[in-house]
Amino acid sequence: LVADVEENALYTITNDGGKDVGEYPVVIQLKDTANYEWDNGSTADITLKFNITQASNAFTTVPTLSKTEWTYDKDGANAASVNKGATKFGVQADIQVTYKDAQGSVTTAMPNAANKYTAIFTVDATKNYAAVTETVEFEIKKASVELPTLTVSSKVYTGETLVADVAESDLYTVTNDGGENVTAEGYDVVFKLADKANYEWEDGTIADITKKFYITQAQTNVFTTAPTLSKLSWIFGEEAATVTSKGATTFGTANIQVSTILTTAGTHKVVFTVAETDNYVGASTEIEYTVEKQAVKVPTIASVEYDGKPHTAAVASGVYAIDVSGATDKTEVGGYTVTITLPNSNYKWEKADGTYEETLEQVLTFSITKVNNAWTQAPSLADWYYNESASAWTATPKFGAKEDVVVTYVGENYE
Repeated sequence: LVADVEENALYTITNDGGKDVGEYPVVIQLKDTANYEWDNGSTADITLKFNITQASNAFTTVPTLSKTEWTYDKDGANAASVNKGATKFGVQADIQVTYKDAQGSVTTAMPNAANKYTAIFTVDATKNYAAVTETVEFEIKKASVELPTLTVSSKVYTGETLVADVAESDLYTVTNDGGENVTAEGYDVVFKLADKANYEWEDGTIADITKKFYITQAQTNVFTTAPTLSKLSWIFGEEAATVTSKGATTFGTANIQVSTILTTAGTHKVVFTVAETDNYVGASTEIEYTVEKQAVKVPTIASVEYDGKPHTAAVASGVYAIDVSGATDKTEVGGYTVTITLPNSNYKWEKADGTYEETLEQVLTFSITKVNNAWTQAPSLADWYYNESASAWTATPKFGAKEDVVVTYVGENYE
């Protein structure tokens, strides 16, 4: 640049100027100092000052980004490309680019974190021109993560720790401890975004998501090992059977309950059960066993021969009750009733012929039998003479009074 100076044929101008900001001399010299002088009466050269001042700068091509909104990508593959534009003064290499986030942090590298940003394009001031700045607003949006689901939200009780089946991802963590037992409230499965600064759920939220996992009651419970008894039959009064093994069930083996083993005569069942719980249904099985009736031999009653004295039936004692009221203090020949009764249906009668009878009562006969009579004084008759009164017979029987002695005569001339 050079100064603008009015030209004249009477003087010469030395006006080299310059290109940078600064002060430059402009020398004006009279051509004919012999005949001319300056209007101030001087003929000396005049030196004037020419100044170049600092220029303002401006973007002649506005800087741009290829896009002002994109989605976060951990590798930065989605980032926009940068066009620095151009300025009136300075070359493109002089254009500096910085990035400031919504919180005021500044970086020189293209950011790759979800946030709102300002790209700042700056050419610094020099002595020749002032600084200039342009900005471009842009946003990196959070990447969307599909809402997680439980691929299996319930499982049947097994007695072991169970957890939900979940879709796994590097984008979130899962707290999935599960449990062992059936509960009404279930178990929490918590999904938490691994990087909440750069990711959000597809519904636009970042809060942890809690889903419920349930354990349901097992509907099958059986005896996998059968229970056993020490024996399956015995006679009433003998030592009863005992449980030698409760067996085992799919679930609840430790809680197997056993019904009372009955010792009365009959066919019974001992029942092995596991009660239903929230975790599993109940289980039941049974063993049939028999308690045979105890055989009691029917006693025999000895008969007695008639001896004119009172007699009472003699019956051997046993588990039965004896009623000899019909056979007490009996004297006369005949059969008298004796009733014997078993105490209950745990017994049966064993008869002399080896057969059995299930009735409680037996009616026996106590007999007083006839006996041959004899003479304690043999019959005798004293002799007498013809035409004299007949002698009387004398005879004393062992049984019966003398007066009961009847004399009959047997001969060919009479009966």
